[in-house]
Amino acid sequence: MGKNDDQIISVIDDSQEKVLTDNNKIQCPWHILVVDDEPVVHEATEFALKGEVFFGNSLQLHHAFSGREGFDILMNSGVDFFVALIDVVMETTDAGLN
Repeated sequence: MGKNDDQIISVIDDSQEKVLTDNNKIQCPWHILVVDDEPVVHEATEFALKGEVFFGNSLQLHHAFSGREGFDILMNSGVDFFVALIDVVMETTDAGLN
């Protein structure tokens, strides 16, 4: 490359679990955070989404049983979440909203 050419550097985050698809393309699962103080909600979500694939990606559920635990997971897990399912009425009437 000449001294005036732009250089392109690609950074690939390979710290997350990857899944090999039928087309031999590596796909990362969609990470979903479930935040609810009732275990039955977590169980029902696991049951409903087990084996589902969206846009070629599997789902990986993460669980928190309080607003504080959910916040800690979001801030400290190093995971990019696709979606969070949050119960807005947990330990206090606005815990999920906060």
